[in-house]
Amino acid sequence: MQSPADSGARIRRASVRRSAGVLAFLVGVLNMASVLRPGLFRRFEFLADVLPGAVVSASAAVSVAVGLLLAGLAFGLGRGKRRAWRIVVALLAFEAVLQATQAHHVLSVVSVALLVLLVLARGDFVGRSEPVARSGALRIGLALLASSLVLGWLAVSALAHHLHLDVSGGSRLLDTVQGFAGRTTQVTEPETPQSDAVYYLLVAMAATTLLVTGWLFLRAPRELPLRTDDEDERLRSLIVSHSGDDSLGYFALRDDRSLAWSSSGRACISYRLIGSTMLAAGDPIGPRSEWPQAIDAFLDAAGRNSAVPAVAGCSEIAAQAWARHRGLTALEFGDEAVLDATTFTLAGRAMRNVRQAVARAERSGLAVRIRRLGEVPDAEMDRIRTQVDLWRGGELERGFSMALGRLDRELDPESVLVLAEIDDEPRALLVLVPWGRDGLSLDLMRRDAHAESGVNELMISRLMAAAPGLGVTRVSLNFAAFREAIERSERFGAPAGTRLWGRTLRLAAHGSQADSLYRFNAKFAPEWRRRFLVYPVAVGLPRVTWAYLRAEGMVPSLRRTRVARRQRRTDLAAPPGDVSSLPRDVAEDTGTTGRDRMESR
Repeated sequence: MQSPADSGARIRRASVRRSAGVLAFLVGVLNMASVLRPGLFRRFEFLADVLPGAVVSASAAVSVAVGLLLAGLAFGLGRGKRRAWRIVVALLAFEAVLQATQAHHVLSVVSVALLVLLVLARGDFVGRSEPVARSGALRIGLALLASSLVLGWLAVSALAHHLHLDVSGGSRLLDTVQGFAGRTTQVTEPETPQSDAVYYLLVAMAATTLLVTGWLFLRAPRELPLRTDDEDERLRSLIVSHSGDDSLGYFALRDDRSLAWSSSGRACISYRLIGSTMLAAGDPIGPRSEWPQAIDAFLDAAGRNSAVPAVAGCSEIAAQAWARHRGLTALEFGDEAVLDATTFTLAGRAMRNVRQAVARAERSGLAVRIRRLGEVPDAEMDRIRTQVDLWRGGELERGFSMALGRLDRELDPESVLVLAEIDDEPRALLVLVPWGRDGLSLDLMRRDAHAESGVNELMISRLMAAAPGLGVTRVSLNFAAFREAIERSERFGAPAGTRLWGRTLRLAAHGSQADSLYRFNAKFAPEWRRRFLVYPVAVGLPRVTWAYLRAEGMVPSLRRTRVARRQRRTDLAAPPGDVSSLPRDVAEDTGTTGRDRMESR
């Protein structure tokens, strides 16, 4: 278990990184200001007396480039990137040498102080960058530089022609380079709108080249899930023996998740690296006494990847465990609907709407079959997968925290398939994964767009009736975001602010149908269990929320759009009976698999 001293050391490291990043940014800005506004520090005046003008301009260009690099690297430095640390140390050392010739220069003191701070705290900057970023960033950087030089030279040439200036090609190239450094030249110095436009164009191209190259050079590694067969076996054993309190435990077996193991190997946390956010889901898996060690391992992995640690959909007990680590806070962001199979009944006034929906579905001739996936023959399984793809209509599925994202009788033989049919033709289905030894958790709910009304209610009611024969005592349905806030806003006499907040949440949730999911789940009178989002206070909620929405597939993505179009073309071209699976890069990059929306009429 982590001691208070270790926790304090982690907080100290984070503070040092953030402070170093802020100071590097300020030094970079002041460095550029000292050149672009010479009166601010009267820099390079001593050079003008002893060196040719071209050398003075070159020195100014180098100083601006150093300032831009320092400002651009500040973000990576604040995240503890080792590569950013090395480059910033080299730049500060270079700046110290350049500034040593200038007396009473404020930047000299600040640069040397920051250099000393970084050298003393070198052990705090251990974050990895993308392994292939060096070569890729270099190629892209050179391409951007070449393009900027060509476009800048053309712009300077056009301006010189417009101003009727006789300037050689070499001089125009030198003017372009000086323009990249923010220096005015004989072409851009005249106070005309055209000169101003070219001046700002050159500065913008230089800044874009440096910042894009720096971002590519320092971007976070795209960590692929590297679970061994042995780890999968250990994880499955832990899920069976220690996931009884968490209905999301089985989803740790998703193919796109990695594992952070406690030092004893008796507990772990499943996560996915999304940009610069390391997002876990559900509770730690294993005995609660081992949770602190697993949390430490997860936070250490986040530090190595310079990533922000966050958790989506954990229980209240787990949220309290995470909150004990200073710097993390918990936000309640929804409720999970859980049905008790030992007491569930369709009788009573509260279940009237469900009974009516079930009756309509039965009159339409729907029949329901319930089996473990391991009991479904291969040929029928292939037919079901094909039908599910057709119902999906070429759209990529969503889900991360409450989704497994596959129909595999070999890997998940204990999962339960609920199939609604008419004359042996599938019309809708449910797939539920194991929840401990006596529960099921909804993974996928899919139906034909023209399926009979009430089919979802019929499948759920039949599942609850068959639960005792399956050894099941509890069933977890879908997650309802901000359920309690929406419910409070609809109460009689609710304050105006509460009603406004409820309407805002319903409007925000319209795209994901969260409001309709809540109302559908509420039909079955479930027990509501709170779920939390855990994140670092210093980083803020928007950044973690963005990563969560990306993981769930709720953020528009050009990559996902291209993959979806390719998948639709594949589906249309595939012969009947051919089953096409999603490309692997979808699971690795978008996590677009999962528990589908519930739709009910």
